[in-house]
Amino acid sequence: METMPNLENLLPEAGIIAITDVVVFIFVALYTVFSFLLMKQIKLMNKSFSTPLGGVFTFFGRLHFFAALILLLAALLNL
Repeated sequence: METMPNLENLLPEAGIIAITDVVVFIFVALYTVFSFLLMKQIKLMNKSFSTPLGGVFTFFGRLHFFAALILLLAALLNL
């Protein structure tokens, strides 16, 4: 009688973890680029349309970008 191969034995556990780490790093890198572009858009918006809350928008845009950078650094250290 012939046994069917298990999907568990198709890839070793270390290979799955490595693939997952790389995919997560790519997504976090793309998210960091998105947060940078968002910060630039906020700057352009504040230039063309001034509001009393422009400083608050700029602050939260920069905070979001720096949080994304910290997340990117954490993902890089996890590789």
